[in-house]
Amino acid sequence: MRLILALLVAITAIVAAESFGCRKDLEIDDNIRKLFLDFHNEKRIQLAKGEVKGFKPAKNMYKLSWSCELEYKAQQHIKDCPSSLGDFGSYGANNRIYTARIQGGRGRISAAEAFPNPKTQITDTLKAWWSPVQNNRLDRENRYPKNTQLYNAAKIIHAATTQVGCTYHICTRGIESKMEIFCLYDEVASMTGQPVYDTGSLCGKDDDCTTYRKSTCDKKTKLCVKPPEEPETQESKMCDRQNGLTDKTRRAIVDLHNYFRSRVARGKAEDKLSKTKFAPTAKNMLKMEYKCDLEKTAADYARRCEYKHSQLHERNNAGENLYMVTIPNAEKTKTGEWATRGWFSELKDFGVGSSNLLTQQLWYRKSPDPNIHIQIGHYTQMVWGKTKEIGCGIQHCPHKRMTLAVCHYRPA
Repeated sequence: MRLILALLVAITAIVAAESFGCRKDLEIDDNIRKLFLDFHNEKRIQLAKGEVKGFKPAKNMYKLSWSCELEYKAQQHIKDCPSSLGDFGSYGANNRIYTARIQGGRGRISAAEAFPNPKTQITDTLKAWWSPVQNNRLDRENRYPKNTQLYNAAKIIHAATTQVGCTYHICTRGIESKMEIFCLYDEVASMTGQPVYDTGSLCGKDDDCTTYRKSTCDKKTKLCVKPPEEPETQESKMCDRQNGLTDKTRRAIVDLHNYFRSRVARGKAEDKLSKTKFAPTAKNMLKMEYKCDLEKTAADYARRCEYKHSQLHERNNAGENLYMVTIPNAEKTKTGEWATRGWFSELKDFGVGSSNLLTQQLWYRKSPDPNIHIQIGHYTQMVWGKTKEIGCGIQHCPHKRMTLAVCHYRPA
């Protein structure tokens, strides 16, 4: 029996030998998991070191860990060998499909006959996902560009991604057998205009790892390591459940705000315009507290799904930050973290300067690049020294193809 193998479509980790601890009903074994994970982390190290031609070296590059939960989600998605990649909201996804047929169109084909060594297709797939880096580039700020072939590779090198889960499945129907290879990531990565990573160098100490609170620097790989996340229990005791947030989301937002305020206060926040490259230290920087009345006004306004500022009287003269992501069902904790990191990044991307004064000239700056709108107001609202209270609302807006985050601050 002769088989003809054909590639149908391509759409868009360093571990010890011990068990990954995944459930027994998953299809792949730890050797396959290690193959996927090692490839991803090796490429992340190469890029961060500046060893990938045409790409700048990276800082704040996080080491990927294996997620049995993402592997399970991937397995469930491809169990019937769908022809489309699917919509995974806040998660990134890569896939590749192979097919094998009996020549002549008679008889039946088994999975073992079609794909006797699945590692061959997995290795080929990983190489195929990576190969576009040879002829495609990010822009000068390492942002994900339009009309690029880096869809798959961006998932592999997205600095803030911390987890991956992959699998494969073979579907056999008569004379044809399909093998789909599929990976899920805990970050989207391929959002046009968003940075895939920041230029810099591998970490040397824990304080070099700033994307996530309490991160550490892995001494062996020089990649950053995110600490374990608080589990989502759906608990909502801090504020009214009707506002749409869980306590995990509330804590994530206020804790990240305080983390960034602390970095500013200690003189460890990067400032593009500062002569020292860092914002000046701050005294009397107050710690923020989460307030339910601010959450209510923010949630009420977010339900309108309007990406424009509310009237001052609608928020009782509180300050306001808005954030929108073009994912209609984005996970709310992720959205809150994306918003907070995005607002704070204005300091690094645009700068305030050593004088630390918010002037008209600073506020109304124009970028020589017409595609870039210089903003600093979200950052200043986050770190205003006397601001001490925050409350947020996050709304899914499927009719507008977005998820909207609104945060209110007091005093403004």
